[in-house]
Amino acid sequence: MSLVNDALKRAKQAQQENPPPNPELAFRPVEPLNEGQPGSPLLFFGAFVGLVLVIAAAGFLIWAVTNKRGPDLHVEARPGAEPVPAVVAPQPIVTPPVVTNVQPEIVEPPKPELKLQGIFFSPTRPSAVVNDRTVYVGDRVSGLHVRAITPQAVVLTSATETNVLSLSH
Repeated sequence: MSLVNDALKRAKQAQQENPPPNPELAFRPVEPLNEGQPGSPLLFFGAFVGLVLVIAAAGFLIWAVTNKRGPDLHVEARPGAEPVPAVVAPQPIVTPPVVTNVQPEIVEPPKPELKLQGIFFSPTRPSAVVNDRTVYVGDRVSGLHVRAITPQAVVLTSATETNVLSLSH
């Protein structure tokens, strides 16, 4: 241990006899910033990224609003319709008379009027306007199921029939 202490004493004594030179620190005045020089590239990059994010958010919002599908409401005013009474009196139950040996008459429901007004074809999500209503594949219009939409036609099906609507030229 005495060897270590002796070495430390000698180092301290040598340091006191020959102190290390103190270099003069050279201070220079601050150079004024030229106004013609561009700002930090990081600042411009941050502004660019912020602008891109704002544009992307606005695009997503517009896309979300235009692709929102809700039920189409059809409201029709009938002139001369009687107002609905506030309280409806109970009606007596009338039992129809029993008729035997009568053949039931088969009545076909009237076929709905279908009018194709436009096709907006997109490979990912095509749509069409049928009877003033925008429809997509899988939707129902006038009791028929929309099976396919091509650039030229719309295929509608029911349990018994298939209708192909095409745009007239």
